[in-house]
Amino acid sequence: MAVKLKKRALAEYHHSSTITETECNPEPLKKSKKLWMRLLLRQSEDSARSLLPNPSLLSPRELSMYAVNLSGRLSLLSSEEIRDSLVKLSDLLDSSENEDVRSQICGILVIIIGRTPATLKKWTALLKEKAESSWFSVLKNEKKGSETIPKILHLYATLYKLHPPLISPKVHNLALERLKDPDHDVQAKALILLGHTAGLQGHKEEVVSLIAQYTKSSDPRVRSQAFETLLIIHETLSPLNIEFYKEMEGALKDDFDRVRGNCLKLISAMSRVYPDHVLRNKEELRLADDAFSKICEGFNDVNVHVRELAASLIGNNARVSQLFLEQTLDKKLMSNMRLKKSAHEREAKMVSAGEWSSGRNWADDAPKEELNAETVSLMNFGACGAFIHGLEDEYMAVRSASVDSLTKLSIENSKLAMLALDFLVDMFNDEIEMVRIRAIESLTQIAPHIVLQLHQIETILSALDDFSFVVREKLHIMLQSVCIATKDGLQRVINKLLENLKKYPQDKRSLFVTFKKIGARHAELSLPLVTQLLEVHPFFDTPEPDVEDSSYICILILIFNAAKHCPTLEALLDINTKRHYQYLVDTFPNLVPASFDTKGCVKEEYDDGSSSIGTKFLSQVLHRVKISVSRSINERITMADRACVDLERLASIEPPKSSSAEFARLYILSQSLFFKCLKTKFWVNNSVLGIDMIKNNIDTMFKICLQLRHRFRVPKDSVLHKRIGELKLVVMALNLLFIVRASNKSALNASEMFMKEMRRVISSYEDEEGHVKEDEILSTSPFLYNLLCKLNEEKEEHKPGVIARVVQPLLLSDPIESLQEWPTDDKSITMTKAVICDPPGNNEVALKYTAGMVLAVPVDAELYGVTDEDMPNIRLSIKTPDQKILMVTPRPSEFFKKDDHTYRLLTNALMSHQIWSEAMHVEISLVLDLTGLSEPSSSHSSSSSSHHSTPKRKKAIQDEEKNIIHISDSVKVYVLPKAVKRGI
Repeated sequence: MAVKLKKRALAEYHHSSTITETECNPEPLKKSKKLWMRLLLRQSEDSARSLLPNPSLLSPRELSMYAVNLSGRLSLLSSEEIRDSLVKLSDLLDSSENEDVRSQICGILVIIIGRTPATLKKWTALLKEKAESSWFSVLKNEKKGSETIPKILHLYATLYKLHPPLISPKVHNLALERLKDPDHDVQAKALILLGHTAGLQGHKEEVVSLIAQYTKSSDPRVRSQAFETLLIIHETLSPLNIEFYKEMEGALKDDFDRVRGNCLKLISAMSRVYPDHVLRNKEELRLADDAFSKICEGFNDVNVHVRELAASLIGNNARVSQLFLEQTLDKKLMSNMRLKKSAHEREAKMVSAGEWSSGRNWADDAPKEELNAETVSLMNFGACGAFIHGLEDEYMAVRSASVDSLTKLSIENSKLAMLALDFLVDMFNDEIEMVRIRAIESLTQIAPHIVLQLHQIETILSALDDFSFVVREKLHIMLQSVCIATKDGLQRVINKLLENLKKYPQDKRSLFVTFKKIGARHAELSLPLVTQLLEVHPFFDTPEPDVEDSSYICILILIFNAAKHCPTLEALLDINTKRHYQYLVDTFPNLVPASFDTKGCVKEEYDDGSSSIGTKFLSQVLHRVKISVSRSINERITMADRACVDLERLASIEPPKSSSAEFARLYILSQSLFFKCLKTKFWVNNSVLGIDMIKNNIDTMFKICLQLRHRFRVPKDSVLHKRIGELKLVVMALNLLFIVRASNKSALNASEMFMKEMRRVISSYEDEEGHVKEDEILSTSPFLYNLLCKLNEEKEEHKPGVIARVVQPLLLSDPIESLQEWPTDDKSITMTKAVICDPPGNNEVALKYTAGMVLAVPVDAELYGVTDEDMPNIRLSIKTPDQKILMVTPRPSEFFKKDDHTYRLLTNALMSHQIWSEAMHVEISLVLDLTGLSEPSSSHSSSSSSHHSTPKRKKAIQDEEKNIIHISDSVKVYVLPKAVKRGI
């Protein structure tokens, strides 16, 4: 296999050299620049073109399989290959006589156009030509009943959504003709296309009238699509005439659920455009109110999807009258005119009177209250009790949508928020966890409008006993944001949270933050509770509490944060409490106020401008490294090493600057290692003693490049992003020179990877039309510019020796560029990092388990700066004392999103080992495993390798470790695998 790879690589190099000798003209230089850009990109085009088979050679079944697998391969194709595939498929569509083939080709074209909209912007002229020629002829000449007609109509609709100018009016006219086809699928696809092209010829009203006729079609699928098309026209082109609103009332009673659903969507959309239009039927009524009541009637629909849709649409009508909004939460006119009681009232009734009696005793069970319909002044619309219907629906989806809509309306309406409070609190008792979480989140969002009373707090606190930590943590966040009305309510909350801490110790970090926010928000209510919470007496000395007790720490956090907003609270603190403040400042500096003055009261926090000082210091460090370019190589190494120490210290003492400082430190460290390699001059004397040191430095630089590219998030259009690619290119050039000059290994793989990386760096300088910005390359990266010019002047094929001869003087004249343009915003550079909160590490008592069995160590970690691309690559690294490393992949369900790019990981570190003579430490850390993503960059070994030899396997393990990025500090856990106990 390795021999075949070598032959293939040599053939590619021979092919490129032949083109260079026959076509390349070294003068003038400006002409040759465009040529070498073309030559460097040609190799990637040839390698990827093999992914596209010839469609004319495929059967209908093979075309179907090709369409299924195409979506995963589109990212591997360049714009040229996509263009070639469009041409081949369009020509085959026009020339093929097989109906199945034409149908499959239309499906493939839909996939290509829908998945690559940005790439196809370069080929708009080609798309327009094919749309007006081959595609149009197929649509025009296809016979009725063909399966190709609906698919090609769908193809035109997809093209119009992404590139509207490419559709001509004659396509619109042909779609009008196809609308008369008796096939329901053809009619539906023609309606979709007409919805997008209704405004092409300026006859929108005629097209809308024609589409409106199909809302009364005999086929329910056509009726449904007609309403959906009217919705597209209303939202994309121009609003529909108000007269259509009156015609939709009958569609709400249609037998087909999709028709009713699309009609509700159209009613909701029209109510947002004409909210104040007055409808004159029996009485004058605003259109927004009438539409709101019609949507509320959807809560009584027999289909669960329509009820869910109505529950979600009702939250979008923000301009409804206050009376209609309040009617949705009215408890009358429900259950045969009986007064409907809340869960609190029903529970109190059950305890106080007659729900469990036999009814034989006098006055034991009074009849439920009956209301006279004539005495109740309610509006005769479906808005009455709509949210109560939705919140008590038997399906979870309807209840969740009702909670979301009620939250949307309550955020902007304080009166509705106060009315909705009791009903949202009742949802805390829902049997489905997701609904409970939605209710808790909704209460958090409307917290500025509500005040919790004691009876509501009782129901809320009962949810703290939930086994799900997600529910408990959401409740903690809710308690941090709401306002409690009374002192007794605050005392109940504090006592319940302290009980919760004993029951669930793993919630300690969340509870600390909760007590901090509660104390700062309820300073006045905390004042009368201080002596009771601290258990102090004005005359008698009490024993000093244990400062290691988590419950006592929670109380201190609450009191100190309340003291910041209540100056009179300081007089109630005893001397032990004031001394314990110093412990909290050192242990939890983010949970207590800044400091105490000499009298013991809390000082206000102030900003001393440390952020600006840190930014200035960072700029000074980068400037010193930049101006050292004119000094000797030893002085540059010393300056770079000193800068790395300063930046590491800056990242540790100023967390907001940690990402920027760590990025700059790694970049400058690579500069230092680069100069240390050049200092040896290994290309002159390959018997130098520091060969191993050079090899290790190159490996370290490759790992730094991997970290800069995958661990840090830098804006793609910034200079820093280009610096990362250029740094990797310089390191690969140094690695290639080292392999050619100072080792006896094969350099074919290294040279191939170098050329591939060079093409990738060049592509970052291309504009939207694919042209390379040569002036920007010259000003930004002199190394890349001179490298391309030198390679263009070489008449020999680009073998490793030729490339090494070219890069050797360039590495000395144009080394790694210094960081010049540094962003002022700290958030422009983000770093992926993690903090393991549990286990704390360094446990004194060893965790014992039977040798050969599995030990599960619970791990609780916070992840910051994590993107969706990083999630599949996160691993739990377990390193045993015998230097074996085990990678554990967490399940996706073990990640819980807290904020943007912030996650909480709750998993188990699974480990197993043989018998140990004594307990030892096992290191647990979080890493990014990029083995499947990164390509072999530092190819020191030969391309032919055997997996059976032990040295080769060790080398493979070392190469895999190079693709591991540690994102957290390791935690040491004391573990002892013990022998199996044998029975007698």
